[in-house]
Amino acid sequence: MRKIMLCFMFLLGMVIFAEKLTTDGKDNLDKLKGKWVNGQFEFINQGKKWYLDVECGDCSSNGMERSGFEKYKNGIFVVRNFYKMPNRPDKNFYFAWDTKYKTFVELDKNLNILSKYPRKVTGPAG
Repeated sequence: MRKIMLCFMFLLGMVIFAEKLTTDGKDNLDKLKGKWVNGQFEFINQGKKWYLDVECGDCSSNGMERSGFEKYKNGIFVVRNFYKMPNRPDKNFYFAWDTKYKTFVELDKNLNILSKYPRKVTGPAG
């Protein structure tokens, strides 16, 4: 019984203390444009259409998979059916520009921040 209560309190804490997205309601695609996380993500504007290139090991000759994305809510975008894992309940990739942290963030469908991505990753010295 104690384990069940502990798990319940842990889950409740995750929901209550989850970090929420801070946005100005604008698209901010100009701020997202370019490479993120040392080139693992790249936002590209071709004409009037925006694309997200994501690094993958076995997808194409250049190692990037291109996905179109659409507006989800004000300032928030979604790539439909992004995740291919069968055990993942939500296959969509939600992202936005967070004005508080001034960075590209991955969100869940409730607009909680899952990950913050820098432009460049700094590794250990040496």
